[in-house]
Amino acid sequence: MKIKNVMGFAVITMIFTATILWAQAVKINDDTGSAVQISPRVAKNASGPSAIVWTDFRGSTKGDIYMQFLGSKGFPFPGKMNMKVNDDNGDADRGFPDVAIDKKGHPVVVWADKRNGFWTEVQS
Repeated sequence: MKIKNVMGFAVITMIFTATILWAQAVKINDDTGSAVQISPRVAKNASGPSAIVWTDFRGSTKGDIYMQFLGSKGFPFPGKMNMKVNDDNGDADRGFPDVAIDKKGHPVVVWADKRNGFWTEVQS
């Protein structure tokens, strides 16, 4: 699979065991343009799917936080598109995302933003 992002970065995943690669590289962000996607973080629950979050500049020069669920083989679920997570549509910078998955398989996403003018806000 050829993975290309013309102007910037893409979010890519590859699944490994202790000794071998068992899935091909997969582009996770579904942006068809040339926007930059950076700062990916991943979490996995032993009994459920994985979740990846990242900062994405496809719709904002300030960045938005996006998430994608992955199945056990490391591929996005069919029909499940990237989800914009942040609720602030203003002109504040957003970044530094992280994700965890609780025991029931629900993702918990956090990120920092400057909606009040400083990098002192942590959102969830």
